[in-house]
Amino acid sequence: MQLTGYLNMEAIFHEKQEGSLCAQHCLNALLQGSYFTPVDLAILAQRMDDEERLRMAESGVDSEDYRRFIEVSSADKGMRDALVAFLHEVASQSSDIFAGIL
Repeated sequence: MQLTGYLNMEAIFHEKQEGSLCAQHCLNALLQGSYFTPVDLAILAQRMDDEERLRMAESGVDSEDYRRFIEVSSADKGMRDALVAFLHEVASQSSDIFAGIL
């Protein structure tokens, strides 16, 4: 693996951590610029929540799984694995958006 082009960086982008915006700072550090704001990621997360709700409804809104899913709000899911998976998907989709910018 040749890193010649990467070693010629004049500076490394860094944002000071604010609040609980780890995903934003992680993505911006990875992409080396201020590409994503909290609003950008909130909109993306809401879109993903909506898509998840639609997919869960595909098996029927009267199913036990769907009823349980609806009863538990996104903020109360609380399972660490679900949160990690969600953040991974946000990062994945936001990187797809960034790739479209290039």
